[in-house]
Amino acid sequence: MSENVRVIISLLASGFTVDEIQKELSISPPELNQALKTIRDLGYNYAKSFSSDGTITIKASRKLNLNPKEHIKINVQDSTFHTILTSDFHVGGPHERAERIGIVADYAESHDIHTIFNAGDIINNYYPDQEPDTKVKDPIKQAKRYLRYTPQKERLIYFNLGGNHDYKSLLDSGFDSLRYYEDRRYDQISLGYGKCFIHLKEDVIGIGHEIKNTNNNIESTLIFRGHAHKYRNRENHIFQVPALTDNYQGAYEYTPIPGFLDAEFIFFNNKIYKLNLKLLAFIGTDIKLASEDSLLIRPEDQERYQKKLQKKKK
Repeated sequence: MSENVRVIISLLASGFTVDEIQKELSISPPELNQALKTIRDLGYNYAKSFSSDGTITIKASRKLNLNPKEHIKINVQDSTFHTILTSDFHVGGPHERAERIGIVADYAESHDIHTIFNAGDIINNYYPDQEPDTKVKDPIKQAKRYLRYTPQKERLIYFNLGGNHDYKSLLDSGFDSLRYYEDRRYDQISLGYGKCFIHLKEDVIGIGHEIKNTNNNIESTLIFRGHAHKYRNRENHIFQVPALTDNYQGAYEYTPIPGFLDAEFIFFNNKIYKLNLKLLAFIGTDIKLASEDSLLIRPEDQERYQKKLQKKKK
């Protein structure tokens, strides 16, 4: 065991953040990634906690890892939580636009956003009967390609849900692409497959993606779903997240525009009161504002919320 690894284990036990460990040892993100992988390979069990400012804290875990990752908590530090929702990259597929992943990351950085949620189908996998012109056929190479196109930025966390295309490699060969990302990059967080619940203060939002033969039911205040490849604001606070790829499948009344969602959650009494949502569309590699909307999630709190704002102004 190297001296750096020994020191990092000690710092993890003390609850140091990722940023603090890098500064303490003067090491780069790739060097810390490798050290954390070594620590995990040695049999150490650790857990990560996340804050809305992009801070990742890694501590020794004293719990048995028996349950699937269906719940993630974000420590929201303010009365608002600003994030990005993406979906359906289909990296390696015939219509992939992997360079857009970095453009979304740059957008997050320039808008002081520290979290990006992906609602599934990061890699495309291989369907020889449907996509003979697939760029990259091997799912492991596709996973490597995703990481290569995904910039590692200070205080930017990528939360990844697995969709049906990601799940295919588990069924075919047992390759878990989400674990592959997590093992190599501390900023890549697995949300499991099909669905995950994100806890924000005393509220919950759901991230989902259609996977056959699994329970896709999600009960939460808001739901963001991948798989459809187009944005749609459905009834009951269900939002379809647009795809990043140019690939579209199915009988659409119009060709879906690739893009992503800029979401700002506003809290009142630790519950989501309002959602400000922007649909950002890709025209080539340029980002254009396609639409924006403000939705009252709990209109019954409107009068009390306005009174609170008036008190603050005084």
